[in-house]
Amino acid sequence: MLEADTQATLAYHPLFSDGDLVLKSRDNTFFRVSRETLSRTSPWFRAMLTLPQTEPVEPISMDEPANLLAGLLAIVSGIELPSCHNFDHLESLLRVAEKYEMPMAISALRLSLFSPLTDVPSPIRLYGIACRMSWEGEAKLASSRTLGIDLLTPAALAELALLEPPYRDKLVVLHRQRKDQFIERLNDMELFYANQRGRPCNVDDPTNECTAIIEHSAWTAFKYAMLMHLEYAPLGTAFDEDAYNLAEMEELRYAQCPACSRHLYNVGSTIAKLHAIVKGLPKSIELS
Repeated sequence: MLEADTQATLAYHPLFSDGDLVLKSRDNTFFRVSRETLSRTSPWFRAMLTLPQTEPVEPISMDEPANLLAGLLAIVSGIELPSCHNFDHLESLLRVAEKYEMPMAISALRLSLFSPLTDVPSPIRLYGIACRMSWEGEAKLASSRTLGIDLLTPAALAELALLEPPYRDKLVVLHRQRKDQFIERLNDMELFYANQRGRPCNVDDPTNECTAIIEHSAWTAFKYAMLMHLEYAPLGTAFDEDAYNLAEMEELRYAQCPACSRHLYNVGSTIAKLHAIVKGLPKSIELS
């Protein structure tokens, strides 16, 4: 063991000043911890501590700074769970917990990373962590949080480049499927009768004597405007309310038959259908 005069000069972390083993952080903070605790919670430490020791036992030098060691040791020692306020710190703790094979710490960090209280700077980054750790439920949840993100922005592309190709491809496919299905439904002739161009004004109303041919140019303009809008405003989990402000949406409201001045579209019903379409789109990656 360390000699008494040597022990007195060490700068111990206030939470870890009592134990039969001393760890030294990269920035020269010392931690007195229990051998039994480390052996029980970490196969890495268990294997290391079975090696023959020389006397006196010197502090074990660690690669990590004091804040990471303190956070990790606090979890495995049952002192406290990690704070949810610093995502970067949680991710760093997770990597250290992986390094030292600490399943208890990994489980605690899994809960913290996906806590509603955690401020996540990037859903793509969170998705990458879940995929790397093979946390399937969390990967699906994180993928759903990316739905409102434009994957073609420089920031998103940089984060996608850090993902392993299979996980990146799953996310890109999810976004593509949603857009393709939205466009398919927008062009559905049964869902939106305005897709049936060239029909008489009275085709669905026997009491209407007007036989003018309706080309639905206002509806065609609205669909084109929606597609352009989706290039910069990806489909989230609900219909984008910014689309209400499209000039083409307003033109739908006032579009009339050129012959009898009948209002051609029920905008309220159209919006309700658009909401239903978005609600029915895939919301998370598909897992094999």
